[in-house]
Amino acid sequence: RYVIVPSAIWKGAAADTLVVYSARGSPSCGFEMMPDGDYLLYARLWEPVTGSRDDREWAKGKPTGPVLMVDMCSRNSALISA
Repeated sequence: RYVIVPSAIWKGAAADTLVVYSARGSPSCGFEMMPDGDYLLYARLWEPVTGSRDDREWAKGKPTGPVLMVDMCSRNSALISA
């Protein structure tokens, strides 16, 4: 879970802060961000499928509704190398 302060938003509603989620670690395509880093993010709306393994994991104290997700399998990158 990352709380980010966007400097620009291409699509979607403008916001002072956004919460985005990512899996933990690269085997699950997790995208790690460093505090105070600048990133180009391609977030997507994700909603766990009811009854799936993902849904059960999210039920352990994580949001139950749709969330913004980022992962290393898309074009997310540090802004300096984007």
